Amino acid sequence: MQKIGIVLLIAGLVFAGCFISCASTAEKSEKTDAVKAAVKEEPPASIENLSEAGEASAIDSPKSGIIRKTYTCTYKNDKRSFILCRSADSAPKALAIMLHGYGNSAESFMNQITFDEKAVKEGFVLLFVDGIPDPDDKASTSGWNSGLKDSSKDDLGFLKSLVENFQNEYRLSKDKTFAVGYSNGAFMIHRLAVEDSEQFAAVASVAGFLPESVWKRRPEKISTAFLQINGTKDDVVPMHLNGSAKFNKNPAIEDVLEYYKSAAPNPDSVKHIVIDGGRHAWPEEKFCGFDVDKVLIDFFLSR
Repeated sequence: MQKIGIVLLIAGLVFAGCFISCASTAEKSEKTDAVKAAVKEEPPASIENLSEAGEASAIDSPKSGIIRKTYTCTYKNDKRSFILCRSADSAPKALAIMLHGYGNSAESFMNQITFDEKAVKEGFVLLFVDGIPDPDDKASTSGWNSGLKDSSKDDLGFLKSLVENFQNEYRLSKDKTFAVGYSNGAFMIHRLAVEDSEQFAAVASVAGFLPESVWKRRPEKISTAFLQINGTKDDVVPMHLNGSAKFNKNPAIEDVLEYYKSAAPNPDSVKHIVIDGGRHAWPEEKFCGFDVDKVLIDFFLSR
């Protein structure tokens, strides 16, 4: 009888332990599900209220065969704007976003360079996009949240949504999608290359660098081709070549390009053009000896 009692006691303890363990596991599972539900990611924001605002103004002289229209939209309650340039005669073959420098605008950037005249003839649709001030800095002006400083402005999300909208609009894949930036716009190009490379076949940075905060979270691999253009006397871009990297917390452009070569699918898809004596400016052929518009277009079309 004692043996039977002991067996029954052990069985009871095992059952009780199992019951407590199962109950505890179920409780933990419920709590885990509740936590997951609480932190469930919201669907990504998208551009809304897209509407045409009329012909782009302040263009010195009409340029035949090119349609330029200003559009507005909202993204996360922020009003955004851009100028769309496309051929009046042929269907779009490629898409490129154009990002201006700090304190500049889409319109002034478009008028200061001649890229639209040549790119549109090659079948590109160009989106010259306006940056907006940083809501966390009342002293700021139009620009891009490239990661150079802390900011709540979601330029990355906005540009991703804008690009996706027009990829769908013109039925263009990533293989036909590109981006160009100058100065602060080029800093943003570096961020796109690191954090949104899957959306672009190739990107180009003119007088830009990769901010330290983005450098620290760079992935092992990227999927876009990259073109960097800068001058040896550019006092903004940190370089080993002229010694300026020693006094800059942001990585030297040479190190960044080496990273891109190791991270890109093909090292040959990463190009670096250094202009002897070039300063922090959009290159002009009479000073640099080459047509930067043609270089950009050829780089993109070669993809």
